[in-house]
Amino acid sequence: MKSLILLLISILCILGVASSQRIVNTHKPSTSVKFSPVAIFVPSDCKYGCDYFDKENWLGAELPESGQTIYIDYSNTEFQGQQYIYAKSQIYGLTLNLTSSLKTNSIVFQLSVSSKIGALFSIGSDIELYPNTVLVANDYVWFDHGQLNIDSNAELISFGNTIFGPDTTIFLNSTAALSTHAQAEIFGNVVGPHGMLEFFGNTSLVSSSFQVGVLTFNDTLQIAQKSIGNIAILQSDNGALSITSSTVFALTVTIAENVTLVTSNFEIAGVQTTSFVGYIESDISSILQSSNGALTSFYDFDLNGQTFVVNATAFFGNGFISYLKVYNTNPNNNLLLSNVNVDQFISQPGVANALFVLEIQGTTSIAQFHGQNVQVFITGEGILDFSNANVFLGTQAQISAVGSDTALIFNNTQLSGGYVISLASEAVGIIADSTLAIPIYVTDPQTQLRISGNYSVVTQIEVVNGANMVMSDGQLYLSNYLYVWAASDCLLNLTTLVSDQTKTPIFAKQGFRFSRDSKLAVQSQSKGIALGTDYYAFVSPATISLTEFDYYPSNPNVPATMKIAYINTIEYVVFSFSSK
Repeated sequence: MKSLILLLISILCILGVASSQRIVNTHKPSTSVKFSPVAIFVPSDCKYGCDYFDKENWLGAELPESGQTIYIDYSNTEFQGQQYIYAKSQIYGLTLNLTSSLKTNSIVFQLSVSSKIGALFSIGSDIELYPNTVLVANDYVWFDHGQLNIDSNAELISFGNTIFGPDTTIFLNSTAALSTHAQAEIFGNVVGPHGMLEFFGNTSLVSSSFQVGVLTFNDTLQIAQKSIGNIAILQSDNGALSITSSTVFALTVTIAENVTLVTSNFEIAGVQTTSFVGYIESDISSILQSSNGALTSFYDFDLNGQTFVVNATAFFGNGFISYLKVYNTNPNNNLLLSNVNVDQFISQPGVANALFVLEIQGTTSIAQFHGQNVQVFITGEGILDFSNANVFLGTQAQISAVGSDTALIFNNTQLSGGYVISLASEAVGIIADSTLAIPIYVTDPQTQLRISGNYSVVTQIEVVNGANMVMSDGQLYLSNYLYVWAASDCLLNLTTLVSDQTKTPIFAKQGFRFSRDSKLAVQSQSKGIALGTDYYAFVSPATISLTEFDYYPSNPNVPATMKIAYINTIEYVVFSFSSK
């Protein structure tokens, strides 16, 4: 019996070996495992950290490969709190999917080696890029309900469409950067006072609060829906910026192309670095402000809202400004306008006895001007046109036109206050049908004050050092005096000679005074000259001091002579013609 049992055992062993050999031989033709398109992370409690490159953390104990879509999903797990997964080598994959539960847990993915993936998809998760780490996403980035923390000198680069949802926060540490090269939308917040945002595609910041060191864009950048931005450097060579229902503050702005403001506030507040904008436009509900010292230049513009210059130096060239208000406490700051049309200009008092300088170049017109402590200089080829304007000047305010191609125009203008208006170095001043309650000082050869129209009022006029004053038809009332000194002259250019004393061309309440080397000249082409008739030039209830007189064109056969006449104790300068 015992020998029979041993025999049966031997037979079974032989059969078992043969069977196993047949099984092995059956599988020999297939020597590799079939490739899976996905790599799935097996959730475990990673609150103390799990290694991305530990095979045991992956389904099938196989690490993700470059052609796989990677899933790390904690949305339906019992694990709570932050789940840390760290990668200390390069990661690969078509898409990196990170999904947390939003309520009970949050994945924190930590990458410390530069890597390239197809796409990044993250919900409820955080991503941390360690210093000097660059993560490149070639296809797209979709990020919501989480934080992206980019450490110093690290960067996330997206070459596809990019979306950061409203419940996201991007942290940019020192020299960190987020760079997008296609369409991008950021609805969340950005915190990075020393970091950089680079947008090379059409980009929108919507209902976003962002603070960055540098923001660069080279396509359309839209900041909208109550976004609030604080930027150290805002720059673009060929992009267009649109700010809608938002507030943006920038220290330095260099934008070569367009800026559009719609119901928004945009402040440029550089202390040391100059700024410029190629073209900017604003609607009636927007505010543009330049402040804090450094020069800011606006080369073309259409500003229909409020524009403020606060303790800053600013240049506005070629455009329209509806409302321009200047407040200055620093005498080193000034404002330059060139080819600008301003509806309303206001300059508030700054430091006592420290005048704020407004420089005019090109043709500039201002309809409403209220200037406290302002000194207006018209230089270069500047023309300041106050036609149909109301002008108020503070007690120290003054206007000066200097140079052969400069001009100051008052046409149907009402001006009150001010210290003085001066014309020098061949400048031209023009007055027509205006009331100017301010002294006017005209000096230097070839400098000229021209007065025309029906009736004008000026406080007083001094013409000195070879300058000249030319008055055409109409009347001029001087509440003080007319002084003509130092080889200067006053020319009455009359279409018709005035024989009615009530229409005497110039009235000076405090008198007329001409130096001996200065003269009154009358020029007329009138054909109706009556011999022996008195024609009126000046009238004053005070003293008239005048000795030199010329008439043009002169006729030696009918010479003109000038005299002082008294009518009811009022002095008149009259001239008449006689025949030889």
